[in-house]
Amino acid sequence: MDPVSLIVAAVVAGAASGAKDTASQVVKDGYIRLKGLLSRHKVDVAALENKPGSDVQRAALEETLTDALSGASENEEQDLLDTAQTFVKTLRDTPGVQAAVGVLGVDLAGVEAEFIRIQEVRSAGSAVHMQDVKTSGGIDIGVVEAGIDRSAGPQTRQ
Repeated sequence: MDPVSLIVAAVVAGAASGAKDTASQVVKDGYIRLKGLLSRHKVDVAALENKPGSDVQRAALEETLTDALSGASENEEQDLLDTAQTFVKTLRDTPGVQAAVGVLGVDLAGVEAEFIRIQEVRSAGSAVHMQDVKTSGGIDIGVVEAGIDRSAGPQTRQ
């Protein structure tokens, strides 16, 4: 996943999790840190927080973030990316939060396999996350849809 998509997915997940009473303080603190870094780059996430399922707001944030990162130093961009990755990991590791916000469709970590095949993944957040995956022979990933607006009802393929 490219850095902009990862950061936007983290904001969507943070907006969704922040609205939950069950969100732990560590989740809330992580999201506040991410928003603070975005704010330093003049990136406002308020519209996406108001409508975290909106494709229009997601696209607007992607465009704003792309513009902001084009003027950022390599260290600033890396700090923002690291913060987003840490926040997503916090969400993944916090019981109850992942299911509540739909952060990941498939999450693989520490897998050693000759072949991995993933057919169809649809997720409101990030669709596929792989970390420390070792394989020989290749990885075959089929249809992947990320950032699906679940408020529009069930998704159907034509």
